[in-house]
Amino acid sequence: MNRLCLVLPGLLLAASCSGGSPAATTIAGPSAMGPAPQAATAAVDRRTFQRSVNVMAPSVCLGGTFRITGTITGWVQTVVDPQGHMVFTQHADFSQLTATLGSDVWSADPGSHEIWSESLTPPGEAATVSVHEGHSRFTSSTGAPDVLFVHRIHRLWLPGGEFQLNDVTFEAVCYGPM
Repeated sequence: MNRLCLVLPGLLLAASCSGGSPAATTIAGPSAMGPAPQAATAAVDRRTFQRSVNVMAPSVCLGGTFRITGTITGWVQTVVDPQGHMVFTQHADFSQLTATLGSDVWSADPGSHEIWSESLTPPGEAATVSVHEGHSRFTSSTGAPDVLFVHRIHRLWLPGGEFQLNDVTFEAVCYGPM
């Protein structure tokens, strides 16, 4: 499995790692990064990433399913303290994505991005529920209404350090003239 699938929980990335299925999927989590450091200071790991995306999103307002493709770039940083608590932050740039439905084409607005940050307990402690929702605006180049692409993730971090994607939702909402 691609290591990015381990540490990047942004929905488009999680969907592409899990095959886009909204069914429950377990992915190795923080424990796969190794044990917490024994030093008195926190360990910091910061990496950049680039990930191809090819996902489908239903649109009730346009009566079809969008195909969203392109490349997401950004960075991810994890900070693990000596007790094993982790703070995870991700910045993902969506501005290189396009959406198509039939002959209509939409582009993510310049600067479309998301920032995801959360704190996690060390492996072996209580399970944690994590909910994320992100929005990206796509503008039509063919006269169709603009679209707000909404994605949601509900995750359960298990005491062993892995997480389970137990609800992944994509939706495209129209706004502007119809």
